[in-house]
Formats: sequence, C-alpha cells, structure tokens
Amino acid sequence: MLLFVVMVCSAIAAMTSSLSFSFAKSNSVKEKKAELLTKIAEISEALAKKKYNGFAGFESFRTSFGADYRLRELGSRLNPLWLRKQFWQRSSLSGIFKPGSTADQLQQYLEDQSFSLPLSGDLNDGRSDYLSAFFEKEDIQKLMSVWPPLSINCCDEFALERIAFSVTKDAAFAANLRSKYRSYLSAQKQVTQEDLLQLLAPYADILAEKITANAAFDVNTVESKILEAVLSYPAFEIANATSLRESLLSIRKNRWIKTEELPALLGKPAEHSVFAWLGAQLDRPVNRWELIVQQNSLVATAVLDGDGQLLSLIWGKND
Repeated sequence: MLLFVVMVCSAIAAMTSSLSFSFAKSNSVKEKKAELLTKIAEISEALAKKKYNGFAGFESFRTSFGADYRLRELGSRLNPLWLRKQFWQRSSLSGIFKPGSTADQLQQYLEDQSFSLPLSGDLNDGRSDYLSAFFEKEDIQKLMSVWPPLSINCCDEFALERIAFSVTKDAAFAANLRSKYRSYLSAQKQVTQEDLLQLLAPYADILAEKITANAAFDVNTVESKILEAVLSYPAFEIANATSLRESLLSIRKNRWIKTEELPALLGKPAEHSVFAWLGAQLDRPVNRWELIVQQNSLVATAVLDGDGQLLSLIWGKND
C-alpha cells in the first residue's frame, strides 16, 4: 500500500512538473511571438516610407534589416492560379517545367481543382506541394507567388470566373464576367481601367484588390527570367530580346523606368499588347512584400501590401 501511495505521489509530482514546464514553454513561445510581431511592425513602418529609388536602392533597402530578416518582392512574380496557358507554352518559361510535365497538364490540374488552391497564402508556406510535380523548388521560390492580383489582360478566362466567384459568391455574375471577357479576347481588345470598373460592377469595390487592369509585371522589379520571357514572347515580335533585357536591367539599376519611356525602349507603340504584360507603377513599385523573421526555431512569415499593411501571418518552426 505504501509503495502504491509513493507511486501515485511520484506520478502527480511528475505531472505537475510537466504542466509547469508546458506553461513556462507556452509563455516563452508567446514572448518570442510578441518580439517577432514588434520586429514586423518596425519593418512595416519602414516599408510604408518607401526609402528607395532604382533597383540598386531597392536591393539595398531589401537587405538592410540583417540576416534574421528575409524580405522579398511578390507583386511581379508568376501567379500560376491565373496566368494564361499560352504564356507558359510559348515563352521561354516552357523550359522551367520538369521533364514530362507540361502547361496543358498544369492547366488541367488547376481546372480540376476549380482554381481554388491557396488564394490566401504564399507558395512558400508549406502548401505548394501541388506545384512540385511541375516545377523545381528553386523556381517556385524565386519566380512564383499566389499574391499578385489577377491581371485581366493576361489571365485565363476560367480563373477569372473562379476568382470572381470566390470573392462575390455570385455564380451568375462570375459566369457573365467570363462571357464579357471572352468578347474582349475575340476582338483582341485590351480591357482598360474604365472598362474594368464597368465589368466588375456592382462588385468593383470588393474585387479591386483581386482583379486589375494593370500590367502583370513591373519592369522595375520583375525577375530577370520573367522579363526575358515577356520580351521574347513570339507574338510581341520584339527584336534582340536578350540584349533589350540587359539594357532594361542596366537602366533600372540606378533609377526607376517610367511608363512613358517603355514604348521607345521596346520599340512598340503605347497601345501594343506587350504593355498589358510589362508596365511601370512608380506610385507603388512594390505592391506585395513577403517578410520572414526568425528567432531561434520560431519563424514568422508575413505578407504585407505596398504600404506595409499586414495581409497574412503564418507561424512555423525551423527545425
């Protein structure tokens, strides 16, 4: 009997000790999270001030927070949820597909999933396994993101319908929007900002952050590989695409390229379809940031808009 009492008391003591340890550990995690949130707030404030000009300044700013902070631009990346299949197929991006994988297969997979893959997170938060069948991890991390808003002049029509429905929950409106968009495609006509407001009515306010008439990529911040894919796209008929890419990269290094400069630089009139894909938004050259902050094993991944406002926050561990 005495032995049983001793065993019970020992078990209770062990449980109490375990609970105390768990409580202390919980408090420790909360404290670490609070510290990381403070750091995120500090960087968010710095982002809102936009103290950079030209890509060299942009890169200097991006890396100025130290080794424990990883900051990258997301707005001018490839968004596989809406990017038009033909661009994957006919541009130099066809070369980044894994052997045996094709743009047709990616399109079919997205259609099978109703384009409902993680619209609210980034591709690097652990939910990107579906892309690993098509692309290498390095290309996913460097070139892709689900955060860029849908650029209506560069999108897949079914993706447009799905995203419109996911926001409005109005199936009739979403289907009608796709039908109207098809008329633009048939006429080879670009959707202007004014057109877009009419197309999105009466939901223009709530769809504004998801669907835009802006160019898909900003010439000042887009990755070099994506820039070359746009410039070398056969339908655009741009001569010397590789040398032009190098010229643009050289210009943007020390200053932002202005929208009105692009026609002369590319040798195309302002109404040319290439400018649906490549533009310059100097008022907001970065519209999405990803910020990864680490403290010991705890990692916070935040997505911020161009003004430093928090859009998403995911906690994880670095094993």
